[in-house]
Amino acid sequence: MFQFNFLDNNSTTPLAALETIPCNSHNAKEIPVSNSPVTPNSYETKSISYSDTLNIRLVTDVTLAPDSLLCAAESNRTDLQVGIYEGGLKVWECTHDLANFIVNENIELNQRRVLDLGCGSGIIGIVARMSGADVCFQDYNEDVITHFTIPNVCLNSEVGECRFYAGDWESFASIVGAKYDVIFTCETVYNPDNYRKLCRVFSNCLQPNGIIYLAAKGHYFGCGGGINDFIQFLKCETELKWETCWKNSNGLERAILKIYF
Repeated sequence: MFQFNFLDNNSTTPLAALETIPCNSHNAKEIPVSNSPVTPNSYETKSISYSDTLNIRLVTDVTLAPDSLLCAAESNRTDLQVGIYEGGLKVWECTHDLANFIVNENIELNQRRVLDLGCGSGIIGIVARMSGADVCFQDYNEDVITHFTIPNVCLNSEVGECRFYAGDWESFASIVGAKYDVIFTCETVYNPDNYRKLCRVFSNCLQPNGIIYLAAKGHYFGCGGGINDFIQFLKCETELKWETCWKNSNGLERAILKIYF
């Protein structure tokens, strides 16, 4: 039995140091909903509230194959294993930041095409889905999509036209074949080696007048990246524009960027 780890909204626990294990990148592929053991009512769940107006139910434990990557991550007690597991089993602080921001700012998502990039639990995509958006969910690990994201979506809304992808951003950007009105992404700038791949997804998948909302910490201790380093990358390496639309400086720095062409 895998117990998912949820961080409290006020937690400032940083990501653990990256555990670098050489591994070939996972080629991206679409994951059918039928691949998931979707029986949400049999799961143990917890409820999370955003801005006192929106409640989301999340799976807290599922039974997994003993040789799954998720079980390996549990036994290794590591947040990240580069090229193997990229942290999708935890709900990090900036996911809560972005979900509250979407609700508080009443961002218009009805009938918009939305990409939840690096979705993990799928909270952000679920918020968008509950606001009437057509949502695509993407995470690095197929096990995360199958055993965590899809059940969470089913707990909170009709799956409808939702699509689910697993794999590396490099190949995802080349196979997805869609343009999105809004791209949401949280805690995805901890590793500077991935910045170019991330921006390739932005360039390939964002509508010309679309908007990206990126939520992240100022710095990820032990990892080398952070929102400040990512801003420098945007300045030097891309034609994307950005502005800070939310910032928390109480404790560990966290912020939300609005990025656009």
